[in-house]
Amino acid sequence: MVTAELAIGMLSLAVVLAMVLFAIGVGIAHVRTQEAARAGARAAARGDSVGEVKSVARDALPGAKVSVHRGGSRRVSVQVRADVRMPLVGARMLSVESQSVAEVEPS
Repeated sequence: MVTAELAIGMLSLAVVLAMVLFAIGVGIAHVRTQEAARAGARAAARGDSVGEVKSVARDALPGAKVSVHRGGSRRVSVQVRADVRMPLVGARMLSVESQSVAEVEPS
């Protein structure tokens, strides 16, 4: 009887641990997407080309999807999206996205 209760307890502990690891992974992915978007926005504000901006953002977060939008002549926006995978399973669970906006530096 104690063995069955121990097995249920261990399974519950494993599920809770997986959920905690997934939540930590989401938080880390969010911080990494923010950093990649910031780096891309800085590059765009300096006047780099769209290809260079995407390269800078992808260097900060390999495998991310990067999009660059220019709002008029003074603003640039960089969006970075990354997939978060479930630990041990490896299945994609959700996407995390961050955006950074910067003013273009005068020439």
